[in-house]
Amino acid sequence: MQFKKILTVFLLFVMIAQPISIRAIDNNQTNLTYQIDSNQTIPEMDDIWETNAVGGEEYLKSNIVPDGGFYEEDSNGGPTEFYYVGSAYSITNSSYQDDVHAGSYSAYMASKGTSQFSETAANSQGIDSGTRLTESISVDFWYNPYANPDLNEGGQIYTYIRFYTGTSWVNIYYYFSRFDSLSANSTNGYYDMRGSLSSWFHFSRNVTEDYEEAIGPINPNIEIRTIYFRSYSPNEPTGFTELIVDDVSVTNKTADEFIRNGDFETGDGSYWSNNIEGPTSVTITQNDYTEGTSALDLQAEAYYDNSYSSLYCERSTIVGWNYFPKSYQTVQPGDVMLNFDWKYSDTFNGGSSQNAQFYIYGRNGTYSYYFHYYLGQETDTVTSSNYTNSSYNYRYFSANGFGTRDTWQRFSLDLYELSVLENVLGMPITNIGFRVNAGYEENSTTQLLIDDFDLTTYPTGDPSFELDYSWHPNDPVIGWNNVGNHQYTNITSDAHSGNYAANVSSYNSYGNSQVSRSMYLPIENNLYTDFWWKLDEITSHDNNYAAFDIELNDTYHLYYLLGASASMSFLTNDTINVYYRVDNYNSTGTWYNLIRNIAIDSFAAFGKDNLIVTEIELRSACYSAGGEVETLFDDIHFVRDTTPPEIASVTLENSPTYYDDAIIEVTTTDLLNEIAEVVIYYQNDTTWYPVLATPIEENIFSGLIPHSEYGTQYNYYVVVFDTVGNNITDNNSGAYYTYTILDDIDPTLSVFGPAENDILTDQVIFYLDGLDSGSGINNLSIYIGPTQYYNGTLLLAYSVIYIGPMIEMISYDTTLYGEGEQTFTFLVEDNAGNSYQVVKSFTIDNPAPILVVLGNFFNWGTLVGAGLVALGFGIFFLVRLIRIKKAS
Repeated sequence: MQFKKILTVFLLFVMIAQPISIRAIDNNQTNLTYQIDSNQTIPEMDDIWETNAVGGEEYLKSNIVPDGGFYEEDSNGGPTEFYYVGSAYSITNSSYQDDVHAGSYSAYMASKGTSQFSETAANSQGIDSGTRLTESISVDFWYNPYANPDLNEGGQIYTYIRFYTGTSWVNIYYYFSRFDSLSANSTNGYYDMRGSLSSWFHFSRNVTEDYEEAIGPINPNIEIRTIYFRSYSPNEPTGFTELIVDDVSVTNKTADEFIRNGDFETGDGSYWSNNIEGPTSVTITQNDYTEGTSALDLQAEAYYDNSYSSLYCERSTIVGWNYFPKSYQTVQPGDVMLNFDWKYSDTFNGGSSQNAQFYIYGRNGTYSYYFHYYLGQETDTVTSSNYTNSSYNYRYFSANGFGTRDTWQRFSLDLYELSVLENVLGMPITNIGFRVNAGYEENSTTQLLIDDFDLTTYPTGDPSFELDYSWHPNDPVIGWNNVGNHQYTNITSDAHSGNYAANVSSYNSYGNSQVSRSMYLPIENNLYTDFWWKLDEITSHDNNYAAFDIELNDTYHLYYLLGASASMSFLTNDTINVYYRVDNYNSTGTWYNLIRNIAIDSFAAFGKDNLIVTEIELRSACYSAGGEVETLFDDIHFVRDTTPPEIASVTLENSPTYYDDAIIEVTTTDLLNEIAEVVIYYQNDTTWYPVLATPIEENIFSGLIPHSEYGTQYNYYVVVFDTVGNNITDNNSGAYYTYTILDDIDPTLSVFGPAENDILTDQVIFYLDGLDSGSGINNLSIYIGPTQYYNGTLLLAYSVIYIGPMIEMISYDTTLYGEGEQTFTFLVEDNAGNSYQVVKSFTIDNPAPILVVLGNFFNWGTLVGAGLVALGFGIFFLVRLIRIKKAS
């Protein structure tokens, strides 16, 4: 018996002490990232990825501007995803006195680039009409190509004359210093007059003859309109490129003069287009930013008195062009959202025109708009004037935060509001950018910092083909590029939603017919198509098919085949082209929804991460004589799964006991994704503990909550995550699910002493050994015959650690029973109501009264807490029967 006790204690210790390995789960976690299986292989042609066509989880709007945080810089230190141009060092002085050919004044031009920008110093004068080449026009001046230190890197000194033919413009160039060879004469003329530097040379040309030689025959409509003088310096120069001119004359055969102040002797540069420019820069800075590690830094400086500097940094939003620009437009609130952080600073030193602007340009086939938002200006006033005519309008606004310096601001604009205000609703934007200016006083500066820039809109621009701002017979699908015969690609009113859908058809060996959109959409794990299609007709001839073609990184192609003729040998998977047949393949006459996880498909096909959707094509292809393929497309959206899983049930599958874990089963589903984790949180004190459930069959997960002491009450709830981090919690409406630990095992009792049916005489000892490892022994009863002789309720609670005797002294008169056979019943009960009894029969040979002492019944409580394990309950009763001699 002692060995049995030791073995029981050891097994309990092993079970309780066994560690439970489980990953800690953050109960507030909502954005988990799950990796795609890298072992997926290229699918076969017969692979069909089936899914419920739920659609419309959340029509995705994404930032179509790459690197809006300005982390990456190009070789010149500027942003990689924006086009930028700025001024460098330029001086034009038409009242120059340091070096002249004759008189007191000449015209001086000097240019010097920066590390980012080249620069041209330019001087020109427009000529009134009347200089007809038929009048034998001569151009005469003196020039000094003073310096060209960067000749080998592209420095140039030249003049050119612009002619108007009555319908077009033509230029003739005369080069005084240039390293590269000259272009051939064609629509423009080129003459080589290169020579030494730093000396005066005479230019005298009959430009009528030059025009005839370089361009072709003249007519009475051809006139000189402008004469230009230029010095050009490349970026990263070593010094200034310089040119001096004097005594400029343009005459006809009767010596009529067409140049005013050609000798520059007015001393004020009148009639000449003098300009002085200062340096600008467009760089990435790590010194000041709002997010990430860097920002865009735009700076302009008026380096000289009376100089002006200007830069712009912009991005085109045009993704294609037929007869209209293909871009992004707003029809409803929220269609196009513009957001960025900005900080404006300036020093004006008495100058003017220090300002910074953000601009939005747009147009359709006949009308253009130009919207400017002032972010800062040296006088804190908007100085530009609005202007409108029949073909365009200019508008100037002050941004929120205008007038604030040296403090980061946030610009936010829903283009819908502005479009309604200016009556350009639905007209696509074509350019977005920034302009920074500084001017007219030495060392006046302007700085504009930009960070966290995004233009958020639908990646496909016109996903439902509802754009109707104009119509052209050769460009009927306005928001998309048309490839093929416009009679085969057009708009139809047979739409899945809204008013229109795209009809893309091909007939009788025409080949591929399609509409397409270039775009920028980085692929993430939670990216799905949500496309609608209807295959109206597809003949069984060979080599016909209809498909969505998703281009990745301008290289790879995922083809989702909607239908194809029986023979598809020409559609073969390879390293850059993979074909999937979709649900309802080759079904006609019904609108169907295509829901695909592009991340999974593209990785399975090409084994590559970090891919970007760069174009989507809607195709119908017919390569067979007499064949037909007619397909309708609508609602070309991308979606993210924002809907959490559904929990159908949470069930306690057993009656948990002190020796057996609770089994919790969760039935759960997710429409788009797979279930990633099912976590059961339980509490039996003040702390919540997680248990990770495991799948046991489709949509059913099972988890075990470890067993504990009898009577312990547990609370629990369930959290389910899908593979993109959406999660749902079921906590029984806040009440939690509960259960209490049970005890369904009877206690044990052994009675040792006289053998069964022994005659009890003299002194007799009974030994009682009781045990209950669950709820603990609660009561002992002893019956002699039908009469209860002893009822002892234990005074020790189950959870109290106790080792020691509990002795009860009981006296009674045995003569009441008389002699003869008696039945003794020993009954123990535990705290859960389970009981066990031992019945023994004895013969009492003692007619005299009997005094019975009951004692030494030991209760062994369960040892718990602080790393102790359950101990068995021991009950030891020593019953001494003392026989009393009869009285004589």
